[in-house]
Formats: sequence, structure tokens, C-alpha cells
Amino acid sequence: MGWFQPEVKVEHHGFCDASQKAYGAAIYLRVEVGHNIMTHLLTAKTRVVPVKTVSLPRLELCGALLLSEMIAAILPNMPISNSDIFCWTDSTIVLAWLNKPAFQWATFVANRVTKIIQVTSAEHWAHVRSEHNSADLASRGVSLQDLVHSQLWWKGPDWLQQPKGQWPTQGLATPVTDLEQRAVKVNFAKALSDDFLERFSKLDKALRVLAYVLRFTQRCRKMPRGPADRPTKEEVREAERALILYAQREEYTQELKFLNDKCPIPVSSPIANLFPFLDQHVLLRACGRITASTALQYDERHPIILPYNCRLSRLLVLFSHQISLHGGNQLVVRLIRSKYWIPKPKNLVKAVLNSCKALHQQFSARWKEEYLKELHKRNKWQNPSKDIHADDMVVVKEDNMPSNDWRLGRVVSVFPGADSRVRVVEIRTARGIIKRPVHKLVLLPMEAKAASVLPK
Repeated sequence: MGWFQPEVKVEHHGFCDASQKAYGAAIYLRVEVGHNIMTHLLTAKTRVVPVKTVSLPRLELCGALLLSEMIAAILPNMPISNSDIFCWTDSTIVLAWLNKPAFQWATFVANRVTKIIQVTSAEHWAHVRSEHNSADLASRGVSLQDLVHSQLWWKGPDWLQQPKGQWPTQGLATPVTDLEQRAVKVNFAKALSDDFLERFSKLDKALRVLAYVLRFTQRCRKMPRGPADRPTKEEVREAERALILYAQREEYTQELKFLNDKCPIPVSSPIANLFPFLDQHVLLRACGRITASTALQYDERHPIILPYNCRLSRLLVLFSHQISLHGGNQLVVRLIRSKYWIPKPKNLVKAVLNSCKALHQQFSARWKEEYLKELHKRNKWQNPSKDIHADDMVVVKEDNMPSNDWRLGRVVSVFPGADSRVRVVEIRTARGIIKRPVHKLVLLPMEAKAASVLPK
């Protein structure tokens, strides 16, 4: 009959604690042979707290880090490598820090949590009452006489020599804390800041940036969003609506209040003649005389109302100008009116586009290519007509007057050009002598007929 060899089970138990004076850690060896359990102090270490004031929870975390460093330095060199590890602390705050990803905490805590988790996982840690924490003796200090006879120091707490079922029970809920939580700064609220659009010179870039901001705020609220990297069309539309709402609330506060209260806006409002209404997105739209037109799109029949002086309107003009390849004022106005209604759009377009260098360059290039080169052709003088002479009777054409109001006059002087043909004349009229180019004159038929029969 052979000898019965009971199974030997080896465990290592680490305890850590801190006070305002020091923090420390101790590791115990627990050997279980059959029904016999033996425990003994393996190693311990203490460190004095820094001169700079540190909060007690942070010092408790420093004690936990010290324990993990001792485990990493000592246990790999022990003859039994497959022993279980148990880590004990009386700080629920430290347990809460260890049970969350390090990036959720402030830098001090995050750095130490990362180092601790690299050695021990959060499952290795548990809570112990302060009076059962042997590391409390190392952190608070104890006289040598008391330390020599301290069962807690040399053997650990009494329950450590008992079966596992008699160890401290752990609550079902994981400890939580807001202490040292990393602050998430979001510079976005329900209303945009006054200078948001002032940071941008292009509308499309402002829309993309705002789309990313709105996506972030929705993710913070745990609202579902697609995996797309770039903003989707719907996200850009949402950003556009946010900019429009802000512009309208800044300029048309009273009008929006009346419409929200289902009341007609005052007749003194600058947009009263547009009969504005609120659409499904609470945007202010016009309801003019072309509402019933079936040939127009919804945005054309009910354009979005924007103030003249807002930054959004100016960026919209520049955007329309750019997508039309630096189109002229009339084209930009037509593009804007396909969706928006802005007071005095021609004035706004003219004021904004006057600063467009590309437009000036384009005009200069077109003037050179399309007009100057056309001057080589002399279509006007290809079939020479009779020159006007002194004493000829003429009618002076006026562009801003009807023809029956044009003045009658007699030529008193002529001024030939370099080709000896008359280009400019002086005319005596009932209001005095004036000077006009010949293309602004009509030679009277009677004078022309009489002149045609004169001998040359």
C-alpha cells in the first residue's frame, strides 16, 4: 500500500495601503496541503509620500503600483511559477480605477493604471477591510515591539489561513467613481458661437467641419451613426440646417416667436410681405405669389429666408460664385434664388464679388481675348458713308429718352480722326452747344439729299 501524497496548492497574496505619511505593500505565501493551510510574509516595502501634497486616493493607487512592481520583480524568480495571485486593497476608488480603461482617467491615474494592468489584470484585485489589511502597518508605521508580536504582519489576516469560502465576500456590483475622470471638452452647444463662420472663408469647409462636430455630439449621446469616414450627404444637410437656424434666430427672433406661437407676424416686419412660415425643420421659408406653380421645385416656390448682413449669406454668394466657375453677378443671383431668398441680392453679390481677384483676372482675360482682338475688324466703316459737315442739320440721339424727345441741332464744327473721317462734332441746339460722337447723330434726310446733289 503506497503512501498518500496530498495535493500542494501555492498562492501569493499581496496587500497594499497608504496614509498621508507613506504607502506600502506586502506579499504573503499561502501554502495549502490537504486540510492544512500555512501563511507567511514573503516580502514588504514602504515608501515615503512626496513632499508635494497628493490626495489619499492617489497615494492608495501608488501603493497598488508598488505592489504590482514587487510582483513583477519577485514572483517570476520563485521556484513555483504557476501559483495564483491575489491582490487586496481597502480602497474602492482604486478598484474602480482598475476596472475601467486607463484613457478614461486623468493623466496621473491613467499612467499608473496602465502599469498596474500590465502586471496584474483587474480580476486579480479585490476589496479587504482596513483592519484586515496588513499593509496598513507599513503605511501608518508601528513600533518594533508591536511589530515583532503582530500576527497580522507576519501571517496576514486570520481568514487567509481559512478555506476560500471564508474569505471576504465581494459585492456583485463593480465599484464606480467619477474622481479623476478625464474631462471631455466640447466647444459646441445648441447655439453656434458668434464667430464660428468667421473662421472659414469657404462654405463647403464650414459645412464639413460642423458635420464632424454634430457627428461627435451624437456619438456622445450614444445615438447610432453610420461607419462612414467622410460626412454623408444627410450629415452635410443637417449642418447646413444648423447654420441656417442660427442665422435666422439672430436676425428674425420676433418673427420666429410669433410663428412658433401660431400668430401672424407684425406688418412692420421686413419680411411680412413674404408671408413666411416654418417648415418641418423649423426653417423660415417664404410663401409668395408663385406657391401654386407646378413648374418650380419646392425650394424655388418656398425659398429659405436669409438675412442680408449675416456671414452665411456672404459665404453662400462666394460658394455659388465658385461652383459656377467664377460666374458673373446675374448667374450668381439666379443660383442663390433657386433655394434662398436674401434681401437685395444684387447688392450683396456685387459687394462680395468685388473682392474676387479671379473674377477680375477672368474679366481682363476675356476682354483681351474677346473684345480687343475684335477691334481688328472694321465692320462699322467697311462701307464708308458721307461725312457730316458744318451746317448739317442733325438729331441728337439720347439713350434714356424716347425718340420724339431727341434734340434738333446744326453742326458748327467737325473733328476728323486719324483716318481723316469725322468722328466728333459740335452742335448748336436750343440749349446751347454740345459735343457728340457721330454715331449718336441722325443726319436729317433733307440735308442729306441736298448735299448729294452738290457738285464735288
